[in-house]
Amino acid sequence: MQRKYYLVLGMLVLLLGWAPSVGRASDTDEQRQVATRFIRHYFLSDLAQLAQTLPADSLALFGPYPFEGKISLGAVKVDDAQAILEFTATPVDPKFRRHGAVIFRRDGTIWLVRQVLFYDRIPRLFGLPAKSVTTGDRAYEPAVKTVGAAFLAAWRDDDKRRMLGLWYDWTKVPRQPVERLSVSDIDIDLSATTWSDCYARYTAKLIYRLGILSYSMTVKGGLLLVEEKNQWKVRANTLVLDF
Repeated sequence: MQRKYYLVLGMLVLLLGWAPSVGRASDTDEQRQVATRFIRHYFLSDLAQLAQTLPADSLALFGPYPFEGKISLGAVKVDDAQAILEFTATPVDPKFRRHGAVIFRRDGTIWLVRQVLFYDRIPRLFGLPAKSVTTGDRAYEPAVKTVGAAFLAAWRDDDKRRMLGLWYDWTKVPRQPVERLSVSDIDIDLSATTWSDCYARYTAKLIYRLGILSYSMTVKGGLLLVEEKNQWKVRANTLVLDF
């Protein structure tokens, strides 16, 4: 009888020991799936599908403050309804770059933050402003810098509601997906950030076809994931670009 008791106890310990790794495997699969879906729909600008990979609670779009020490704000560059505010800072996690930019969109006369990108150089694929060309563009520069500084200060203070008030919900803007573009060979490598967020490093191949001609390029970067109601979603406010 005692031998049977120890046998059952041993089986329970074995099952309990296996349970966490089974859960982690399931999480890993789902994390890869949602990261893959986000990458595909993001580059295709298929915002209706992309929105399904984002958290329902918009406050979850903003992860922990990723910088340590002072941020040096650089040039503001405006092109009609879009703008960037460049920055240099020391990241808490080396997966992030020292350089990047806060990306803005103008909603009427109000400037709001669209995303925060970390990169070594501005990817031409994103079509971001290279400089403020017109007098009207240059006139917007102080307002853009003020909003960017306020957003970064709210992030530092972990004031996500203030961040949300300065955020432009670009996923709800009517936009047709990019035609003749395909996204393939998506590869996802999962790890954890210094602050324990799930980080999905990706590579993908973009192919643009026009008749018999085609152009391809490889894109690389990283995404932050957050768990919401037992489902994994993408913190789309922050992207790391390696290309």
